[in-house]
Amino acid sequence: MKVAKIKVTPRRNNLPLALRKKYNHIHQLNSIQATVKEALYIESDQFKLKIPSSAEQHKGLKNNFDRHWRRKSNWLIKLFRQYNVRNGIALYSQTLNSVEELESVHINIVNLIDHINNEIVKERNAWDVQQIEYFINR
Repeated sequence: MKVAKIKVTPRRNNLPLALRKKYNHIHQLNSIQATVKEALYIESDQFKLKIPSSAEQHKGLKNNFDRHWRRKSNWLIKLFRQYNVRNGIALYSQTLNSVEELESVHINIVNLIDHINNEIVKERNAWDVQQIEYFINR
């Protein structure tokens, strides 16, 4: 039986590893930001009016968020240090108990995303110029 061989394999992303990591950080931070928004909604009065839930159900939702937050908070602090963004590192504890703490975390995540996006734009522009020069010289 004749089987056609695929000679062309899918190309890997041509971006440098540092840029790919930053894009992955943005993706993960967007996921954490969505989770924090959901926690803010759960703590809001709108949620309590729309979805009447018992105290046990509300506590279960809060426990699920706390479990997720414990895993992600250390990683988030590491990112703040990696990108030299100092504000907000001391705010993160193992549990976020108030709406104000959740809002400050959300604001700090948005600031970190903006900071990483600015770095990506700078590095991407430099990389694009380098690639253009490479093709011109070739």
